[in-house]
Amino acid sequence: MRYTHSRSREFCESIAFYKGEAEARQFADAALEPLIERQIALARKAAVASWFNHVCLELSGTVLPIVIVHWLFPSIDSSEFSLLSQELNGMMYTLTVLLQIAPQVAAFFGTLNRVTQLDAQLDAMPPLGKSCIDCTQRVAVQELDVVSPGEETLVRDLSFAVGANEGGVVVTGPSGCGKSSTLRVIS
Repeated sequence: MRYTHSRSREFCESIAFYKGEAEARQFADAALEPLIERQIALARKAAVASWFNHVCLELSGTVLPIVIVHWLFPSIDSSEFSLLSQELNGMMYTLTVLLQIAPQVAAFFGTLNRVTQLDAQLDAMPPLGKSCIDCTQRVAVQELDVVSPGEETLVRDLSFAVGANEGGVVVTGPSGCGKSSTLRVIS
């Protein structure tokens, strides 16, 4: 396929000059025919798989509850049967939703676990300087050293204070110098 395209592109002037369009077209068609046949076969298989998936969903939503309810409670009347089928459909839908959101829940709990581990490690660390709690509406940092987990000192002796009605703090520097790490430590 790629060779056919390259050949047509490279020799397009020669093909046109010597009136070889018909021959070039036959060559391209011969090269493309297996690809087109594979695409058609793939489209047919995709259509069959889609139909099968749709039928399975319909069967699991309508026929399966009927079979399960009839198997569990063979002596119920039609109104009870209808209610039980609806409840079973609702439970199957809820189970489907739970299975679909399981990866997001796992990711959330993984993040939550990392945050709680970080919080426990921060609580276990002895304070290096004096700790002062001030309940005013300001953020103040005095002589703060920011050290990476690899024991690399990112910032040394950082000191600043920002009041509630004052501007803000602008942290600048090249990429990878520890700006985000500094802000994480402060927050």
